[in-house]
Amino acid sequence: MIVRILASVGTYRSILCLDGNLRNLEGIVGKLGLPLIAADGAANQVIALGLNPDLIIGDLDSVNSDLLIRFNYLELADQDTSDFQKALVYLSENALLPSIILGISGGNIDHIINNTNIFLSYDDNIFIDGDIIGMKITGKRIFRQIPINTKLSIFGIPECNVTTSGLKWELKSADLAFATYPHMSNIFGYNSCFNRTVSENFTIEVTAGTALLLIYSSDVVDAGSGLDYAKK
Repeated sequence: MIVRILASVGTYRSILCLDGNLRNLEGIVGKLGLPLIAADGAANQVIALGLNPDLIIGDLDSVNSDLLIRFNYLELADQDTSDFQKALVYLSENALLPSIILGISGGNIDHIINNTNIFLSYDDNIFIDGDIIGMKITGKRIFRQIPINTKLSIFGIPECNVTTSGLKWELKSADLAFATYPHMSNIFGYNSCFNRTVSENFTIEVTAGTALLLIYSSDVVDAGSGLDYAKK
């Protein structure tokens, strides 16, 4: 279902790998045939999978040095930015955005939060991490031919106003927030977590702020999976 969701969202110009979960990389590279960029130590994983990165980029303190003899690389020693940031700047300057990003959740929780923050600083990219596809939404997005009962979550980052159509628990001009805000005193970290689709086509419209949408690309069995949608 990953490729179906990607087709529903837009077109991409590259695949960027971070040093995290690259479980879906082989299938995505095979089906899309996009330039493959590895951020520093991610190259170790990429090459171990039998794939050849078009470029290895970063401060190169984690990649196996023997790989730099075999593959193109760009060393950027600046310690004020992460390898993820370096890679995104390179992709932007070389017309390789938007990108499909894999491995965003590698490392400890502070690393994951920082990667998510960097991800949200750019528009139109998408990340794939295990069974979850994540994207930043501002404005209106229509998703087509997505299986009914697909699990998803919507977060205000840091806040947004959102309306949905085609979900089990619809949002109608709802204020979502990652934390409490002075002008939203009645909102304390309210988000739409673990929602479900009730239609193959659904819409999310963000009229103010920014939302982070997470879609599960595989069936999830939990308390919400047994809901009877036929009666809705």
